[in-house]
Amino acid sequence: RLLQRDRELLAAFFGEDSGRAARYSAVLLFGKSRTAARNDADWTRTYTENWFYLYLATIFSDLLEVYQVYSQNISMIYAANSQQQDQQILRIMKTLWRDILKLISTWISKSTDHHIIINEFLNPLSQLIVDYNSNVPDAWDPEVLFLFATIINTLGVHLEDHIPPILWNMFASTLEMISQNFSDYMDFRWGFFTLIKNIVLFSVKGLLKAEEQDFKTFIDAIIWAFKHD
Repeated sequence: RLLQRDRELLAAFFGEDSGRAARYSAVLLFGKSRTAARNDADWTRTYTENWFYLYLATIFSDLLEVYQVYSQNISMIYAANSQQQDQQILRIMKTLWRDILKLISTWISKSTDHHIIINEFLNPLSQLIVDYNSNVPDAWDPEVLFLFATIINTLGVHLEDHIPPILWNMFASTLEMISQNFSDYMDFRWGFFTLIKNIVLFSVKGLLKAEEQDFKTFIDAIIWAFKHD
């Protein structure tokens, strides 16, 4: 009974929160709802550290809705070059959306029901690839790279048709960002090279379905990785 009650409270919380995010995204953008954003971030971190994956199926669509609202707002802040004025709310929103990605990634890595992931969750998650590519570079987050590295590690050959859009949307832009030197954006480097490794190990047939230019970018990324100490 306690577990069921916990689940009901959880669903009610996120049902309310996703509605609030959709209705008041402009308010969140201008930093007038810092308490709500901070509460959201505290909540997602708590469940990352517990057996949250029992509940994720119930709140999955709401998690993505909240993530996308914050992602759009973060990108708008950087596009408007107002990150200094909005530094506090920006930090809180980044904490929230990063914890949402970690939440989903951890659940996928623990799940033994790959059929549910493929049929119910994979297509909505693919929107995160497009979201990554459409944001301004300063609004990117390396946790997106880690998330898809985890998905490929978990689902392997089932992702063959998803590898080409991953390459198209994430590889050239990320490689351009990290290839200026060997030290900046270390989290992106780690996530990027982990993603490359998992594609080679678990879904190399998907790589062979990529467009010629995207395949070349993949090889260029491997060559760049070799140049690191």
